[in-house]
Amino acid sequence: MDNDIRIICTKCGAELVPDRENKIYRCNYCGVAFGSSIIFDENAMAKANKALSDGEFNEADVWYRCVLMRCSYDLEALRGRILCAAKWKSFKDAEDVSAVTAVRLKNIRAKADEAMVHAWDKDRGYLEKITVMLNILEKLWRKDLEIRPVANKKERYERNRDFCTVDMAGVDEFSKNTAASTINGIKAELDVLTKERDDIEKQFKEVLTDLLKTDSEVVSAG
Repeated sequence: MDNDIRIICTKCGAELVPDRENKIYRCNYCGVAFGSSIIFDENAMAKANKALSDGEFNEADVWYRCVLMRCSYDLEALRGRILCAAKWKSFKDAEDVSAVTAVRLKNIRAKADEAMVHAWDKDRGYLEKITVMLNILEKLWRKDLEIRPVANKKERYERNRDFCTVDMAGVDEFSKNTAASTINGIKAELDVLTKERDDIEKQFKEVLTDLLKTDSEVVSAG
C-alpha cells in the first residue's frame, strides 16, 4: 500500500486520512470511513460490475465508489454510479419510463453532473449524450404525468356520462366536474397531449439508440 496515494472522498471531495495502522481511511470533513482492504481491493471493478448485473445497486455503488476514491476520473466507475442511481442494469432499461420517479431523476442527474466534473475531457462527449438522454427522458416522464389525469377524467366521464343530464343543484362535486366538460372536449385535449408525447418519445428513442451505440463502445473499452 502506497501512503502517497491520495484517496478522495466521493461524497464531499475531501481527502480520506488513514489511521496509524492504515486500516481505516476516514474523511475528516464529512465523516465517512472505509477499510483499506475495500479501497485497495484489486477486484473492486469486477465486483461492482457483477453487483450491477445482479441488480444489487447499493452494493455496486459501494464498489464503484472505491474505484473512484483511487481514480476519480475512471469512466467505467462514473458510468456505473449513474446506472446505480437510476436502478438500471444498463441504459437500455431507460426505455421503461414508468419506473422513473422524481427522486430517482434527481439522483441520476446528480451522479451525471458529478461524472462530468471528474471525467477526462475525452470522455465528456459520452457523458453529454447521457445528459441529453436524461433531458428528453424527463420531458417524456412529465408528459406522462400530464396525460394521466386527463385520461382518468375521460374514463370517469365515460363511466358516468348520465350525470351530464342531472340538474347541477344537489349533485356532488365529482358530478359537477364530469358534467362540466363534454366527452368530445376531453378527447380533443387527450389527443393533443398524446400527439405531443408521441413526438417526444420518437426523439427519445433516437437519442437513446445513439447513446446505446456509444455506450457499447465504452463498455468494450472498459
